[in-house]
Amino acid sequence: MRVGFPLRNLLIVAALSVNGTAAAARVVRVEIISRADITGTFAGRTYERLTGRVYFAFEPHNPANKQIVDLDLAPRNPNGEVEAISEFVMLRPKDATQSADLAVIDIVNRGGMTTFVFNLDRNVRGSPQSAEFYGDALLMKRGITIVALGWQWDVPPGANSLHFQAPRVGEPARPITGLVRSDITIDAPTSEIPLGHSLAGAVAYPVANPNDRVNVLTVRDSPTGPRTVVPRNEWQFARRNAGLVVADPRSVYMAKGFTPGKIYEVVYRAKDPVVVGAGLAAVRDIISYLKYDPSSINHVRYGIGYGVSQTGRFIRHYLYQGFNADERGRVAFDGFFVHTAFHSPVWRRASRSRISVPGCVTICAGRAQRKSSTSMAVMSTGDVLHRSLILRRMEKRTSAFCPASDATSSHRRSILVQPAGRFPILRGSPERILIAEIRSTNAWR
Repeated sequence: MRVGFPLRNLLIVAALSVNGTAAAARVVRVEIISRADITGTFAGRTYERLTGRVYFAFEPHNPANKQIVDLDLAPRNPNGEVEAISEFVMLRPKDATQSADLAVIDIVNRGGMTTFVFNLDRNVRGSPQSAEFYGDALLMKRGITIVALGWQWDVPPGANSLHFQAPRVGEPARPITGLVRSDITIDAPTSEIPLGHSLAGAVAYPVANPNDRVNVLTVRDSPTGPRTVVPRNEWQFARRNAGLVVADPRSVYMAKGFTPGKIYEVVYRAKDPVVVGAGLAAVRDIISYLKYDPSSINHVRYGIGYGVSQTGRFIRHYLYQGFNADERGRVAFDGFFVHTAFHSPVWRRASRSRISVPGCVTICAGRAQRKSSTSMAVMSTGDVLHRSLILRRMEKRTSAFCPASDATSSHRRSILVQPAGRFPILRGSPERILIAEIRSTNAWR
């Protein structure tokens, strides 16, 4: 099914059965919540904006999912599959004949879309239903479909964010626990600090037992400086509410206050781990669904993933863990645009744990094993080449080389660079767009 189909057909797609063709891509069904035209045009194209939810089902024993920690422990549906739900936003040409047959998946950063951050002359205060919101609209002027998908379980509630309902493991009577380490630096004096990533108010894992002797708070002056343990009777898992100090399993309170510029480290035993790796599988399966299911809500031939900062690291981790082959062994993404995905390789070592988070809280303990449920992208540039098809914007170049900074030699792969002709809609772009392809397809397996 192509773009521009009648609303009655759209509603039929929204009710797809598990036994339908969409199930092959592990998208069970798509629920459309809203659909409206964007005012104005983009190089003569009218776009429409859809919002809704995507319902996924993952087979725990499928080889494509073997690297997801605890997927086999999550609750299952009658078919033996583990379910998850993503919120999404889709922008697509209303006229199917104006489509580029290409989808860019915006792997949202802490629930927020990033595809338009670098558009020129955009009105950030405008409505996403108006053309002025998208500025020069590089992608939309070329008929490219844009899909923003939630993948991160710890995004706080809010109407302006895209959320992901990941499966949890453990039971109330027998909770699963593990140690979590959270580093916190504040800019102004305060008596309470959240355990989640403060950049976007991320939801943290709750403390299992506030009185557990393993819970410890330390303070230091620099990342490599010596730690000083804060006496246990000077702090507690709590926050202020209407002038009162109330217990809170996701916050730390200290009556004498926290000092700006100091680094506070909280190590605590958390409970109720989430199958974070399901978020990577969801990103994989949405593009497989759009590419390989002719009855999808926007069937395309090619798919490119886009990530900036945190989600650029997500892409590196996605590739390193071998997620780009779906449950039927088909290539998911044909390329990636990885933007400012810098981070220390220590994240790679921290990622192999049960209780993991997509943000900047580091795991200091847990079930160390060969698999990873974390969504933290931890790869070096060389690791990107390990199993990658990379979309890169290059100016006046016909080949590309990425230094394998801290990667071992086994992670380096030679690449074959193809010009933009593979995606005809990109011809004539102001910058040279190249597709870097690995030489051997068996590197995906």
